[in-house]
Amino acid sequence: MDKAAKNTLIRFAIEGAGGELVENYVMPGLTSILLSGKEGQERIRLFHAHRNHLLPITPHSHRYDISCLVLSGYVQNTIWTPDHSGDLFCARRQSYAGLGKYEFHDVITQPYSPSRRTYKAGESYSMDHSDIHSIEFGKGAMVLVKESEPKSEKSLILLPVLPDGTVIDTMRVEDWMFGSPTHNGDDHDSES
Repeated sequence: MDKAAKNTLIRFAIEGAGGELVENYVMPGLTSILLSGKEGQERIRLFHAHRNHLLPITPHSHRYDISCLVLSGYVQNTIWTPDHSGDLFCARRQSYAGLGKYEFHDVITQPYSPSRRTYKAGESYSMDHSDIHSIEFGKGAMVLVKESEPKSEKSLILLPVLPDGTVIDTMRVEDWMFGSPTHNGDDHDSES
């Protein structure tokens, strides 16, 4: 998809989203546009990465099943599964309390191993709400995501555990995350 087509798609998505656009969605330069649905219902979102992935996203599950179609660029999706030869993590249950707001409860400490796969434009993938994953977006990636209605009230995050048992809290919500729009979408793509 060329730059003009991307910008046109983004502009139409923003105009049709009724203002439900979130910039810096967990990471710098990742925009989420809610295309249809409401909290508690099936929803469709468009994600667009304006820059290469900079910060790691804490491995997490979702409250809903998701199906994804990569429209342009690439994403690298990593699924984390329990594995006795993996690294030790604390699985922490989180309850959603609003955009960027969570309540946490430790569940279990066990080893997990990653399995990475890269998806390029035209490829799709799906995940069950209980799958634990982390994701990396390449600059210019556009991904259409269909979320099912919620299957659970809680999800899990994985936090690394040091050999001395210390749990490292990598789950962050920063002031710059989950921002409102700062532009009108005319030059939404900074790719050269």
